[in-house]
Amino acid sequence: MLTLRLDLDWRVAAFAAAAGLASAVLFTLAPAMDTARIQSGGWGGGSRRMRQRDVYVVAQVALSLVLLIAATLLVRALGHALSVDPGFAMEGRLGARLAVSEPEYTADTGRLFLDRVLAAVRAMPDVRSATIGYDTPLSITDSRCVAVDASTRPGRAGSDIVAAGYFDTLGIPIVRGRGFEARDRLGAPRVVVVNQTFARRYWPGQDPIGQSVWLGCDVKKPRTVAEVAGVARDAKYGSLDEPPQPFVYRPLAQDWAGFMTLIVHTAGSPGKFTSPLRAALAGLDPNLRVYEMQTLEEYASGSLWRVRWQAVLLAVFGGLAMMLAAVGLYGVVAYTVAQQTRELGIRMAMGAQRGDVLWMVLGRGLGLTAVGIAIGLLLSAAATRLLGGLLYGMSPLDPLSFASASLAWTAVAMLASFVPARRAMQVDPVVALRWE
Repeated sequence: MLTLRLDLDWRVAAFAAAAGLASAVLFTLAPAMDTARIQSGGWGGGSRRMRQRDVYVVAQVALSLVLLIAATLLVRALGHALSVDPGFAMEGRLGARLAVSEPEYTADTGRLFLDRVLAAVRAMPDVRSATIGYDTPLSITDSRCVAVDASTRPGRAGSDIVAAGYFDTLGIPIVRGRGFEARDRLGAPRVVVVNQTFARRYWPGQDPIGQSVWLGCDVKKPRTVAEVAGVARDAKYGSLDEPPQPFVYRPLAQDWAGFMTLIVHTAGSPGKFTSPLRAALAGLDPNLRVYEMQTLEEYASGSLWRVRWQAVLLAVFGGLAMMLAAVGLYGVVAYTVAQQTRELGIRMAMGAQRGDVLWMVLGRGLGLTAVGIAIGLLLSAAATRLLGGLLYGMSPLDPLSFASASLAWTAVAMLASFVPARRAMQVDPVVALRWE
């Protein structure tokens, strides 16, 4: 039995402690050096320290923007992936993984048992159709060596073992020829159904029906030869973002695998059909092992778990980084206002309007933010290319993601700068001049 251990690994703990210690030393070293220089008279004013604070704020804005843009890209990629046509129908479909394997079942007894399963399930109320496939759609990883000539070096093509009625149950159109039928039984001539990409690649401009396909990798050994009975429309087999790939369907009556997937098309909600289906399967074989009984929509959603979690993590870290950078920006602008109280008083005494003071202070915060955003956009243009495999057909330079994250940061910068700017508007020129 497989077990999942969640013990604390000492290497992980040691790395976390070392990283925390290094961060503490790194981020206290600069202030300590500043203090030492001030005490020794090394700096004649605060302008250099001010520039240093500005650099810190700009760096925080830039790095947090990289995280925000990456998170925005992944969130948009999730939405894009869910809108992709998988090439088969998911609504109202329920899948259940069945272990029909040795020692309980051989290939012959397994086929007979699956025939009983299909007959029993198809007779259940609210069942429109039912079929069998080796893998669940969007999790098909099997492939076979294929060739269209006995002397040709084999290539690779995705493959699945399916029962008659598979294409009807999943709503996959047969665009030419036919699907599998009762006559495609063990001992009858071998047949396969290929997809459109397979037909275009191996027989461009020709009729694929009746063509031969050699299945097997070793050209020096006898290989299975099958005739193309039909061409199915292209679909997504392993993931929603995969490019079109050649695919071969083999009939369950002529092939076998110990683990199979039962797919049921229900008239009502497939989620409410799980208990009756489990009871029906248990009635046929109380010892039958049933795994992963889920709707096909849940299978599709589950195939996106990696992108979903990375989007959540990047959004959390990006939000925290933006919050810290906003606090730093607020501190710099507030410190600037405190240092320039006399200057603000003089400006207002000479006729400057409060709105002028407001925009002068806001301009400082927005200026730092603009520099940080510019640097962050350049960094993001390089960093987001690393997410290419998770973006489901979207560009890593998606302009909407870059623009929305930048606008969000601009809004946060205005909010962080407004509080000290509002305080600057309320400066009394007389009090400011006396205080100085």
